[in-house]
Amino acid sequence: MRWRHSDRGCDGRLPHTGHAHCIGYKFQKGLESETEERHQALKDCTFNLMYELYANEEQYTQGPCDGVGPTEDVTKFLHDNANKALMGLGDEPMFRRRSPM
Repeated sequence: MRWRHSDRGCDGRLPHTGHAHCIGYKFQKGLESETEERHQALKDCTFNLMYELYANEEQYTQGPCDGVGPTEDVTKFLHDNANKALMGLGDEPMFRRRSPM
């Protein structure tokens, strides 16, 4: 298989690794030129937003899913997605890792 230049991810690796990876990589590269105070302010903002978004998702998950039963599986999925997003930005995960679904 031949790789075209457009197949490369934003970090130059082959194959293209996806939009989320590219955005996370660019964000981390941009942080390298920021002060520690700015880095901490961005991290605080990121975690505050993540907690707000998670609370919203949790509210909408519990209502519809409680009667059907998959609430725990959906919650694990939400935790994994939140952790992946934060780690993509170079931050530590927000939720402790549980056993896979």
